Amino acid sequence: MNDELENAKKKAEEYIKDNSKLINVIRGTNLDFHVSN
Repeated sequence: MNDELENAKKKAEEYIKDNSKLINVIRGTNLDFHVSN
């Protein structure tokens, strides 16, 4: 049970990291888009 919980936490942390990277990319492209217009 404890190992499953640890694995789930690790997966969740990786998922959050990947999502924040994606959000930063989207924000970056939005900024570029606004600047270019």
